[in-house]
Amino acid sequence: MRRKARVTGNALDAVIQIISLAIVQNELATKIKRPLLEVLEATAKMKPKTKLTMKLVSWLNSQMSLIIINKNKNLKTKRDLLAKEVLELDEKIKKLERSKEIDIVCKSCQELKLENVNLRNTLVKFVKFDKSANSLKEILNNQKPSSCKLGLGFDSSKASISETKLMDFVGSSVEKATDRSTIKAHGSTIHRSVSRMSGEKLTKHIFSSPMFSRSDFIITKKKLIHNRIDESKKQSLKPSLESGIGYVKTESRSKTPPPRRNISSQTRYNTPQPRRNSKEPIH
Repeated sequence: MRRKARVTGNALDAVIQIISLAIVQNELATKIKRPLLEVLEATAKMKPKTKLTMKLVSWLNSQMSLIIINKNKNLKTKRDLLAKEVLELDEKIKKLERSKEIDIVCKSCQELKLENVNLRNTLVKFVKFDKSANSLKEILNNQKPSSCKLGLGFDSSKASISETKLMDFVGSSVEKATDRSTIKAHGSTIHRSVSRMSGEKLTKHIFSSPMFSRSDFIITKKKLIHNRIDESKKQSLKPSLESGIGYVKTESRSKTPPPRRNISSQTRYNTPQPRRNSKEPIH
């Protein structure tokens, strides 16, 4: 009876160990998240009473150690990867910060360029304004009051040197009986007074211009060369002037009419004249 009891006890222990090992394998297979310490404690509490149970416990321990080692390796690799990612992220952050700084610097450079352009434009405007102001100052400084006539050719300190122009007229004939005559020069009339002194004739002419000028020009005529011609042949004075002025004589008519000519007393003879040849030269 005692032997049977011992055999049954050993069998029960073996069955319990086998069941526990199966449970552990199932847990590992199904990856139930339980702490490994509990499994180890459960296996430690088992009492290895047979050789089979001892082999199972050793195998379990080896498996558990392998699992732990593999997990540690995986964790280490993950840690290394995470450390590398952290380093890469740090480098990216530094690059972003540098790029931000560069962007800020570029923006500041662009702003400075715009400010420089604006300053140049304002400088150009100021230069133009200064030039215009200087020109206006020069104009104002050069401007003279209305009373000053220096700019128009008048000088109050100096006396006027302007004189009447003297015009010399050369006549081709001499007039005896007439004392006054009129001269027509380009639409203007000239009244003449004749005075004879030592064979030379000095005459004064007063112009009255057709444009009704306010000033009268007095021209003194000097040193006229006269040639005497009969009044019957020459009734008007026609001087050869370089200026193109001609005399038109106004004679003083007497009340007594001139004697008539007797036409009957003078006989006319119609004498035929010889024809001239066109080839002969004209003398």
